[in-house]
Amino acid sequence: MGKMNSNTHGDGWVTSGHVVDGYNSAYETVGPNSIRYLGSIEEVIDDGNIDCAFITEGQDSASQISDENNSEKELDVVGYIPDSAIENYVGDPSIEVSAQGYSSGRLSGTIESVRGSPTEALVIDPYMDSGDSGGPIFETNAQDEAWFYGSIKGAWPINNTRGTTIETIMDELNLNMP
Repeated sequence: MGKMNSNTHGDGWVTSGHVVDGYNSAYETVGPNSIRYLGSIEEVIDDGNIDCAFITEGQDSASQISDENNSEKELDVVGYIPDSAIENYVGDPSIEVSAQGYSSGRLSGTIESVRGSPTEALVIDPYMDSGDSGGPIFETNAQDEAWFYGSIKGAWPINNTRGTTIETIMDELNLNMP
């Protein structure tokens, strides 16, 4: 997803916990026949609404999101949207969010609902496929900058996409954005 900093483990990335649970290292697909080492898996949480993991940085990389085809870096990540704002955006058609995964590429829609108290998860209206878990849910602006909302967890309910909010991920894994 995006580059983060852990007070315990240093720089790295977050993804969905169920994607990397049981593994020691993480890799990223960068083309039809190529993968790139991301780093070591340090922490995994996958219980109910909270689904996240922290991967230490295996090599230096900018905090960016790939283009719609997942082929090259396009958007600079500049911040995140807090849970309080996400709660206010539920059902607002003027707030467009995107979800991007390996299988589906990038799809856009609106926030349908939030789960948990305090908010832990969000549901957006585009449906992502199997293989999209761990991808970012984000908003963009005219300057090609991205603001994180969370990480794709899976379908919830049918024909919607569920994710763990970035604020929950940061709180659970004790992270901040560098």
